[in-house]
Amino acid sequence: MFTDLLSLIFNKNLSKRKIEFAFIVHPRGTDDIFRKYKFLKIFPKKIVNGILMIFWPTYGGSIKINEGDKIRWGAIIINPLTGKQILSFI
Repeated sequence: MFTDLLSLIFNKNLSKRKIEFAFIVHPRGTDDIFRKYKFLKIFPKKIVNGILMIFWPTYGGSIKINEGDKIRWGAIIINPLTGKQILSFI
């Protein structure tokens, strides 16, 4: 929720751009989470995986691609679920 608020504040003119593509990124596993957020290592993997299940995707930034005289804008969407969690929904 806090990340969403920050993205609204710092990327407020993103809504004026036409987003033509998006990259969706996610952690490969719990080890990626621990590498980024070292303080979570005090919790068991089961609890961290449970915490990830209650978060929603957030906006991670924008991408600008120049194709000659045309500019295309894209977005980076951060999915908090690990690959194993995503596959469990299939």
